[in-house]
Amino acid sequence: MTLSSEQLSIYLEGIQKQIDELNKVIKNGNEKKEVLNSNETNSEEMNKLIEEKEYYKKQYEKSEYRILFLLRKINELEAQMNK
Repeated sequence: MTLSSEQLSIYLEGIQKQIDELNKVIKNGNEKKEVLNSNETNSEEMNKLIEEKEYYKKQYEKSEYRILFLLRKINELEAQMNK
């Protein structure tokens, strides 16, 4: 089985989308960290921010796994192309 340029482009596009998602997660995490460092944050806001931080952390981990999966798939397909 050979991999067409179109198929490879689809996989690369998927990886780029995951990278973009990771960048958003990192950006949101950094913004929340800045808010947490503010002295004006009350405990209710703090709890909300901690929950949100955990959510973004989980999203980051999911995105990491998706990128690894897509990279493995690309490597498999490239190996098939080189046979």
